[in-house]
Amino acid sequence: QTRALVTTYLAYLHVSQADDGDFVNFMGYDRALLAGPRSDDCLGRAVWALGTTFQLARDEGCRLLAREMLARALPRVRGLGPRGTAFSLLGLCAFATADPAADSVRAMLDALAAVLVARFADTTSDQWRWFEPTLSYDNATIPLALFEAHLVTGNRTTLRVAREALEF
Repeated sequence: QTRALVTTYLAYLHVSQADDGDFVNFMGYDRALLAGPRSDDCLGRAVWALGTTFQLARDEGCRLLAREMLARALPRVRGLGPRGTAFSLLGLCAFATADPAADSVRAMLDALAAVLVARFADTTSDQWRWFEPTLSYDNATIPLALFEAHLVTGNRTTLRVAREALEF
C-alpha cells in the first residue's frame, strides 16, 4: 500500500511540475492544472515531498524520478519566504540523509539553513525571537527544519537558532 501511495503522489507531482522546475498549485476535478500565481509554500512542499520520496521509496524508478524532479526544482528554492524555505529544507535534509554524497543538495541545504539563520538574526530583539515580524501559520515548521538541518550538518548555530525560536 505504501508503494502505491508513493507512486500516486509522485505521479501528481510529476504532472504538476512546470518545465522551469516550479509547481502548479491547483488541479481541477477534471485533472486539468489550473492557472494561477505560483506559491512559495507549494514549491517548498513539493521539494519536501520529493526529498522524502527519494529517502523512502524502494523502487529505483521512483527514486530516479524524484532525484530528477528535485534537480529541476533546486534552482527555484532560493528567495522563498521562511515557510517555503523551511519546507524545502526538510526535503533536502531527507534527500541528504539518503544520499550524503549529493553535493548540490548539500550545498543548497547549507545555503537555506543560512538564510533562515540570517532572517532570525535580522528580525530578533530582546522581546521578539522569530524569523519575521509576525506569527501566522505553520510556525513550528521553521525551527523543525533547522533541527533537521542540524542533524545533517552538525552546525551548532543552526541548533541554537532552532532552540531559541521554538522556546519563543
